[in-house]
Order: sequence, then C-alpha cells, then structure tokens
Amino acid sequence: MSTTEPDPESKHKLLVAQFLKFGVVGGVSFVVDAGLLMLMYAVLRWNGELASLSLGRWLVQHHLALFPPTTETGDALIKVTRNASLIVFQPISAGIAIVTSFYLNRRWTFGITLPEGRQTQFRRFVSLYIGSLVLGSLVLVWLSTFMPVFPAKIVVTALTALANFTGQRLWTFKKP
Repeated sequence: MSTTEPDPESKHKLLVAQFLKFGVVGGVSFVVDAGLLMLMYAVLRWNGELASLSLGRWLVQHHLALFPPTTETGDALIKVTRNASLIVFQPISAGIAIVTSFYLNRRWTFGITLPEGRQTQFRRFVSLYIGSLVLGSLVLVWLSTFMPVFPAKIVVTALTALANFTGQRLWTFKKP
C-alpha cells in the first residue's frame, strides 16, 4: 500500500464524517428551502390574497396542459389551485438552497478551500441539483394531491439526499 493511499479504516471514517457533515449542510439547506417555500406558499400576499392562490389560479387558467380541469369545489378547489403554485415556488426556494449548499459542502463537507476548479464544480453541482429539482418538483406536486405539502416536502428531500451525496462525492467534488 502506498503512503499516499489511506488505509480502509481511515477511508471509512472520512466517508462517515463527510456524510454527517453533508447531513448537517442538508439540514441547513432544508430549512432555507422549506422555510422559503412555506413563506411563499402560506404567508406571501398578492393583491390582498395569498400569492399561492393568485399564482395558482393564473397557472390553472393559462396552462391547462400542466393542470387539467378539476371537478373539485370549495376548500378542495382552493387546495388544488394553491398547490399549482408549487411548480413556481419550489424552484425558487430550492435554487437559493442549492447555492447555500454548494458553498457549505465545498468548503466544509469536502474541505475544498482553493478557488481552482470552483466553476467546474459549481456547474456539476448545479447539473446534479437541476436533475433532483425537476424530479423532486414533479414528485412534490404529485404527493401533494394526497398528503399535506410539508410532509410531502420531507419525503422528496429524503429521496433526493442520498442521490445528491453520492453524486457530489463521486463526481462534483471528486479529488484527483
């Protein structure tokens, strides 16, 4: 075994430490993402009503291919209409969380402090997360049809976390 190659136990400890740090960064990013999503979905107002209702109504009326007509009425119709806004709000909140996650993971989880390779790493990081974002957004909209939005968001986050760690470790921040 060469002197530059760590022993298997050290590799295992490094992997566990990176995964734990990734989890902490993921927790911070989740708070950023879910907090912004809930702020836009449940607090932000536009023309005297919830922005999720205004935006959802516009989306449902103008993008029928994405949101087919519904027979729902009353509170169920309001829920369907507000949930349509998730297709816009989710990418905004996730985008901000992605940038937060890149800087924290690069510096803290994977210990990269030099500027070399940062642009390539950021492109890879964003590519990885765009794939997760698209799939996660579609799954979130689907899950929100039969469960509340916040628990659905937790499920989506858990499903994408493992794939993102693997991609970051083996591709984005891979050390030569």
